[in-house]
Amino acid sequence: MNRNQIINRNQKRWAPGSFLMGTLIMASLIGFVQPEESFDPAAIFLTWQSDPTTTMIIDWHTTPEHGDRPVILHYKKVGDQEWIETVGNYRGFPHSDRRINRVELRRLEPATSYRFRFGEDSREYNFRTMPADLNEPITFVTGGDTSHENHDMTEVAMTYDPDFILWGGDLAYANGDPERVHYWYGWFDGIKQHLISNDGRVVPVVVAIGNHELFGERRISDLSVEEALEFMRKYNLWDDKPTYFFDLFAFPGRQEMAYGVLDFSDYMSVVLLDSDHSSSITGAQSGWLEAVLSERAGTPHIYPIYHVPAYPSHRSYSGGTQTRIRENWVPLFERHGVRVAFENHNRPVFILPSGIGCGIDITWPAFNTNGSVDFIEIKRTCILKSFTPYRMTTGKC
Repeated sequence: MNRNQIINRNQKRWAPGSFLMGTLIMASLIGFVQPEESFDPAAIFLTWQSDPTTTMIIDWHTTPEHGDRPVILHYKKVGDQEWIETVGNYRGFPHSDRRINRVELRRLEPATSYRFRFGEDSREYNFRTMPADLNEPITFVTGGDTSHENHDMTEVAMTYDPDFILWGGDLAYANGDPERVHYWYGWFDGIKQHLISNDGRVVPVVVAIGNHELFGERRISDLSVEEALEFMRKYNLWDDKPTYFFDLFAFPGRQEMAYGVLDFSDYMSVVLLDSDHSSSITGAQSGWLEAVLSERAGTPHIYPIYHVPAYPSHRSYSGGTQTRIRENWVPLFERHGVRVAFENHNRPVFILPSGIGCGIDITWPAFNTNGSVDFIEIKRTCILKSFTPYRMTTGKC
């Protein structure tokens, strides 16, 4: 950092000297050495808690081998010369010696590409903010049941150059088990390997919660009562504990609640719901959902996403969770003009309004009537290399 450093609150700016504008030959003559890219984080994950047109959350994971590195990130608009340095915070990765480092960038410009790095010894990456309006189409990929070892979904998703990805729960299949922490390592490895383009663009991911994010009795079903109790005491577990979820992911809304809403300016809202995992469908969550939909009466694109489907394609139609969604959420969707809800667990897409719920066990992209938002539904059990577009005009299946 040179002596022309400008300090502004917790951010620092510096401009490279004019000699950097010369050729490599000139740089070598004056003794300049390009910094070696020696730091490689264990994982990189981008997401949002606030308006994606002006913010970005950047997580990177470090291990004891990385040492006690400060939580510092450099970023700048593509084309700018000076880097901005910002300081973040960190938290522990549950049941692991990893550390989750986090910075939230705010007051960014919409529809703009930014470069970032984790210090001068890091590779440079980039991201782009979402547009302020829908003058140009945006594309996102959605699906669920992603797995810690099968990364076909992420590979196919990247062929569509999505603006972001929306995963609807059952992520690493760790089942809230402290002895399956390596499942999460594998899941984040898949993000790093497949959701970073060749030019370094990192695709943001927004996640909802699913049943495989919770600790369950099946994990200890083969143990005696005494062994099961000892296992749960050892790791401070209880049935349906979301052991990792709230620590691993920055999530919109209230802390320790797996439902929230992400508003993209005033043109789109993604409503993340919890289908009886960490919070009950009935009661507070349904009341919150009604208020959220009422407040967004003028938002043209509202997309709820949740894990367990209201209209299952191959599980019991009369199951308790499915029935509660149909009785509590579906009437709200219809009353407030929601046209599409993303369901998972069986990997369906539920189309509204028509008074008919449709469990569709196929994979296809859909385009709304004015063509301004494209989304692609991908499921793990049927990976297709190409798609036939389906245009929603009547809401009928």
